[in-house]
Amino acid sequence: MSILIVTSSPEDWPFDVPGVDVMDAWTYLTDPKISQQRGVKIFNLCRRYSYQSTGYYVSLLA
Repeated sequence: MSILIVTSSPEDWPFDVPGVDVMDAWTYLTDPKISQQRGVKIFNLCRRYSYQSTGYYVSLLA
């Protein structure tokens, strides 16, 4: 099982944790390879979760 941290910008997560991937919200929402992965734990650390923001849609898809 892999872990994916989704942020508003990859620079928002300055840590290097083994086994953890970091990507920005827009890539998470638009990359078709991400939707094909199974068994991934997703942590949404976007700055905004308001209605119709990218963080909102990351939460819906996660």
